[in-house]
Amino acid sequence: MGKVTSQTYQAGLSESLPVIIDWLVVSTLILLMAGLLNFFLARKSPSFRNANWRMAFVALALLPLLQWLGPELGIAIPVSLNERLANGSFAFLPPLANLLVYLTLLYCAGAAFNLLKLTADIRAVIRSSITCQPCDNPELAAQLAELSQRNGVTQPVSLYLSSAVRSPSTWGVFRHRIILPTAAQNWGTVSNQCVLGHELGHIARNDWFFYVLSRLVASLYWFNPLAWSALARLEAEAEKSCDDIAIDDSGCQFAYAECLVCMAQTMLPDASKYKPGMLGNAHQLTQRINHILHPQADRHHIPRESFLPYLFTAVALTCCLSSLHFNFQAKEDSQLPGLLIPVHFVPANSDEFKLLMSGQPVRHPNQ
Repeated sequence: MGKVTSQTYQAGLSESLPVIIDWLVVSTLILLMAGLLNFFLARKSPSFRNANWRMAFVALALLPLLQWLGPELGIAIPVSLNERLANGSFAFLPPLANLLVYLTLLYCAGAAFNLLKLTADIRAVIRSSITCQPCDNPELAAQLAELSQRNGVTQPVSLYLSSAVRSPSTWGVFRHRIILPTAAQNWGTVSNQCVLGHELGHIARNDWFFYVLSRLVASLYWFNPLAWSALARLEAEAEKSCDDIAIDDSGCQFAYAECLVCMAQTMLPDASKYKPGMLGNAHQLTQRINHILHPQADRHHIPRESFLPYLFTAVALTCCLSSLHFNFQAKEDSQLPGLLIPVHFVPANSDEFKLLMSGQPVRHPNQ
């Protein structure tokens, strides 16, 4: 095995280190800007705040591609090197290069673990849905058709019942499925209207697609805690947005809040986080109830076709930020001051040399 020279380490670091720093800095800037914008949208409807987090995850998904294809706006970072290091003796580079290798392996292991978990959960959702039974209740079918038309849902929606489901949920991109507990056949008309209105809200907003996309992006940016915080905010605002849609369908926010509380008391939320469900996260239930009962809450929701301007904004912003590249340029330091020690040389055949080799004390001629 050939010996790895310091020049090899220098070349490897000069290529990999700026890429890692670019990716980390730009992704953090995107998430911080989304958080700042979310602060200014605090009085807006959950639909606006959810669109903000959607833009952030779309930007993060496009970031590696745009960094590779986009133009470069170099930012020079001077790295101070003394004369000996600048001439090729990079004694500090092997430990740093080894650290980068270990960090790269750690990142790959974390990303692979999160991606495998995402794949396994999606597969479990699909397999569990296969065992569901189609709903042949004419009242539920009529309510589903009426609410689908009211909410502008044109995609095919199938209604299923399952005894293994603990919370109403939905999944799908082109062909959607709403899965209800078997006990839903004994619920009243108002409860069924609230449940179906909430689930159709997820379908109208394409929430399942963005759930999977956001979790895929969070798996790739798992090292950044801001990505997981943004993911939690995205899911919370999506549930509130669907609550607002269900309230518009039912016409009474108090009836919907009562239905949500009764369902939370009688059943547990589904363990899977990859099927948007009515109960969602139990920790967010209190915030949702407060939003539902707020008399002056903004319940305006963004139509699907109005999301395209937000998408173009995310792409344009990512193009600008992805052009930032950090370039490391070495600069030589001035020569370090040293202590000058005078040295006196004598010939080997001289009397001074013989006296020095004899071990006797030698005195300077001036002494």
